[in-house]
Amino acid sequence: MALDPIKIEEALRAARSEREKLYQQARLTFSIRKAIHDLFDDPAYPQRRRSFGAIRNKLGIFEGKEQELRDMLFAMQARVHRGEGDDQLWHLPADAPRPVEPERPRPPYRLIILAVLAVLLLVLGLWKQIAGETPFETLSRLWPNPVEFETFAECIAAQPDSESIPNWRIKCQHMEFGRQ
Repeated sequence: MALDPIKIEEALRAARSEREKLYQQARLTFSIRKAIHDLFDDPAYPQRRRSFGAIRNKLGIFEGKEQELRDMLFAMQARVHRGEGDDQLWHLPADAPRPVEPERPRPPYRLIILAVLAVLLLVLGLWKQIAGETPFETLSRLWPNPVEFETFAECIAAQPDSESIPNWRIKCQHMEFGRQ
């Protein structure tokens, strides 16, 4: 994945949350350090020396921020070989530590779960005031428990006249009688 420091710097400015700003800042630092390593790793420069002007031009985001770039180069273990200004020749040792790409922060799942639970508790708490009964009473009213009969004959006698014989016969045949 190519990391363009200019685009990442724009994303850093557009970040809304502190968490996103920290992540974009870490990505920007990583992309700059990776670009600097790639510049020094160029096989056309076997002695791993590059001018300060070439480094700044390659990155494109350090116009007027030369001291920040110098500080970053020193932090990466690069050293000045000779020269001044843009012609200053820098050397980065081959064994200098490589940058590690930052991980994208995970969404705050705990907060999402807590919010859902809070809303659920609020709804359950207000249920009795709104419906006039507890949620359990409402569910019991909507799904009544099956009536238990002692005998097959009681089951048949309790069936409404509107139901056809096969329907109530099936109901009564599959019931267990006399169990409490």
